[in-house]
Amino acid sequence: MVMGERGALGFLGNINRIDTLGNRDLILGEYLIWVMKHDLFNALTFDQTQAQFWSEQDFIKGRTRSRQGAANGFDNPDFTFVNPEYLEGSDFSFPSQNVSLFPKP
Repeated sequence: MVMGERGALGFLGNINRIDTLGNRDLILGEYLIWVMKHDLFNALTFDQTQAQFWSEQDFIKGRTRSRQGAANGFDNPDFTFVNPEYLEGSDFSFPSQNVSLFPKP
């Protein structure tokens, strides 16, 4: 399992805007990924002929949550939302899933 997060705090407006020490824009990303890998090796004999098969199976499931809203604009970075229950920007959750099976040489 892999867990991670990323926070970006600043102004999303024009770069030449004067800093009034007011609210800033906060973007938070939270990532959670589960990975399961399995190798399978089979040795088969058919009519006195041997064959070998080696494969790998992968299962990946994840979730990304991205939130954007206002944060306090003090001298120190504050990575908390002013209104966590009612974000001014967005709040999305992106599920993902991947299953793969492929032979190995």
